[in-house]
Amino acid sequence: MTKDKKIKILVPTAGTEPARKNVKYVVNIAKRLRADLLALHIHVPGEEKPDKNCLEIFYEEGEKAGVPVWRVMWQGGIEKAIIMAAQKEGADLVIMGASKDKVVADWMSSNVAKRANTPVVIIPGLGKEYV
Repeated sequence: MTKDKKIKILVPTAGTEPARKNVKYVVNIAKRLRADLLALHIHVPGEEKPDKNCLEIFYEEGEKAGVPVWRVMWQGGIEKAIIMAAQKEGADLVIMGASKDKVVADWMSSNVAKRANTPVVIIPGLGKEYV
């Protein structure tokens, strides 16, 4: 990575409530790394309307903190879309949360980490006690 190239962090968000819960923690990581943040929301075909508000939550918090946030919408299966978005959007890192009440093998984020070419950081209970 050259000196001039900023790090891009992709953060998939599952909707408004998870975004509100995790936004400060994730934006703080991006700020400390002097990184751009790619807030990703995936619309799964056949499900209800996409929740674009979750992207605005990241955008607004990024503005307050001086972190550039790019709002990214993808459509498709969640795991595949995260992997493809990381690749196509040029992400250097993916940050994902995981439910504390599940074993690691059951985490969607674990499957993404196994299949992605981009490094994936998995944070159980992302944001809850870390903000």
